[in-house]
Amino acid sequence: MDPRDGLTNFYGTALTYFDRINQDTIERAWGLFAENKGLVTSLLALFLIIYFLWGALGRTHISFQDMAITGCKVALAYAFVMSWSVFHEEVGKLILETPEQLGAALSSRMAGIAGGANMADQVRQVAEKVYEFASAIATAQAGGWIGSIVGALLDLFIVGGGLIPMLLVLTGVTLFAKMTVAVMLAVGPIAILCNFFGMTRFVFEGWVKGIAFGIFTLLFSYIIAGFCFGFVRSYLDSIQIATATQEESFGVAAGLVLYMLVVAAFVVRVPSLALSFAYGAAFFGLPAAGSVGEGLRSAKNSGSRAANLATSLTPEGITGNAVRGTMAMAGDMGRGTRAMGRMLAGRMRGRSG
Repeated sequence: MDPRDGLTNFYGTALTYFDRINQDTIERAWGLFAENKGLVTSLLALFLIIYFLWGALGRTHISFQDMAITGCKVALAYAFVMSWSVFHEEVGKLILETPEQLGAALSSRMAGIAGGANMADQVRQVAEKVYEFASAIATAQAGGWIGSIVGALLDLFIVGGGLIPMLLVLTGVTLFAKMTVAVMLAVGPIAILCNFFGMTRFVFEGWVKGIAFGIFTLLFSYIIAGFCFGFVRSYLDSIQIATATQEESFGVAAGLVLYMLVVAAFVVRVPSLALSFAYGAAFFGLPAAGSVGEGLRSAKNSGSRAANLATSLTPEGITGNAVRGTMAMAGDMGRGTRAMGRMLAGRMRGRSG
């Protein structure tokens, strides 16, 4: 195998194998439920029987409406579990491929790469350009054994110190995002079933956020990669290797390696940026903790405080007695003031007479 082909096609090969393995795993996992359809039906039927008996025996307050709603929820969950392998094949691929296609289109425009149908093609083109640049530097310095050594070191410096770390980081972040979305889709029926019951609804909320996190990570990593690829291509096109001296070649190589390491550092930070979008208030309209229950509890506590304040202002109970006592005292003081005024007026009339 040619080392150049292995290096330039590393990103695309890794993603191709992941997609193939992920699809086979999902089909086997949820195909198992379809093969054991009778067992799943028996378990759900047993759950409904116990639930209805619990209400019929008066062990809990369950209305016929609640029973009907619960039966519909269980039937819907059964349909999701039985058809999830087909659903994943159709809709799951759309969820996985849509951010990749959108990000690849944006990155192709930003990088100025013609014919970059997907991200793997764009990474391959940029890797080939960097590899050819490193080979050109090594060839330009091949004048004597010292020049050959310097050229080989510069080649190794560019490829090993810049290109390979950038490819590893970009591939790792992309696989992490795709793995996150794949795992969330794999447990989809369980998460949807948890949404049917209030006590376990937080599982469904976390599931939705996990899918959003993976999608944002894919999209942002492609956008950042496209922006950086455009700069790398422009940087390489503006350099004349054939006329560069050893000192100039070293400076050019150092600048290229440094920028590729900066690209890797930015891509590493993409999951944190995606996390802030997926879990933040801008996406869900909730506090950063992202819990509907927390929002409801906060509203309930605020309402309780307002109710307590209103109760304290209402003349009922102990507080009401205190208010009435204060009003009675004010009335007595008013009558005393009027009596004192009449006495003073009588004395003044007596002195005048």
